[in-house]
Amino acid sequence: MALQFNGMTPADFEDTARRAVAACEGKSLARQAALLAADGLLSICVPEAAGGMGLPIGFALPVAEAGGRALLRFPMIETLLVASSLAEALEPAARVAAGGAVATVAWKGRVARSPAGDRISLSGSVGSAPFADGADFALLRTDDGCGVLVDLRVAGASVRAHRNSLDVVHPEFTIVLDKVEIGQADLVSAETMDRIERDALLLQAAATVGSAEFCLAAATRHATDRKQFGKALIGNQAIRHGLARQKLALESARVALGHAAAGQGSPHAARIAFLAAVTGGVAVAEGAIQVHGGMGFTWEVPLHFYLRHIRSLEAQGDAAGNLDRLAEAYVAGIAPALEAA
Repeated sequence: MALQFNGMTPADFEDTARRAVAACEGKSLARQAALLAADGLLSICVPEAAGGMGLPIGFALPVAEAGGRALLRFPMIETLLVASSLAEALEPAARVAAGGAVATVAWKGRVARSPAGDRISLSGSVGSAPFADGADFALLRTDDGCGVLVDLRVAGASVRAHRNSLDVVHPEFTIVLDKVEIGQADLVSAETMDRIERDALLLQAAATVGSAEFCLAAATRHATDRKQFGKALIGNQAIRHGLARQKLALESARVALGHAAAGQGSPHAARIAFLAAVTGGVAVAEGAIQVHGGMGFTWEVPLHFYLRHIRSLEAQGDAAGNLDRLAEAYVAGIAPALEAA
């Protein structure tokens, strides 16, 4: 059964998301945030008490997918997570939801937390924070599992570019904190951070599906239009079968994502959807590059940008770690049956 809430489905937001993402092309981060907020896309999952629509995270998937399809130069996933999870509790997050500020998330590392009188001091560095150079706030994990939304403009906070960022369209940055102080009320609980990470897997999966969809469409179009020796490439059975396998991988990931968003299946549904998306997405992007032949490996053909983006999402979502945790859960689940046998 598809996700529904008060008579609405995520599909109701698809057209708006595509139009809004297209309107953001070439705009600054601040302007993009304002445009997306004006269309109501940043507040889809924000609680009604904070001025949002109060919809489940599954309703934001079309927004993330549209961003992935267009390679939107904006921290869409990060902004949606901060807005939906923290807007009711933290004033800066409410500003993010309203389009008045831009937020990012540092996906790698944790900062040290220590007492500073009645306040908290944060020090350390975290990485893989997309667009941190233009963001106002960043959501970070502390060494005890809690979180904090840090103002990147305060004294003691600095942003440094990654030397070799894989995703050149969505550059990642390192955030360094040197005794940055926050209030006790600014802490985000470990439970909330765990939920944010689970929601992130769904949004990252949706963005991957969007990117993979673009790659498959480009490969199909090229194979149909390109002729070699007087015959379209798609006339080659191997090409057709390859495209069919890529389509199967894409739709399998979409189904897994739909099941996870609707709350169907196992408690690990978000992990499964994410792993299906990044595994299939990489295969689709690499296959599309191969279909384009030699030109597929040039800068003029944008497919490598999509492959880089999918690989970055794969790393940000910790695909290897999630696969290990899924395997551990599976082994733990079958162990009693094996012992009984």
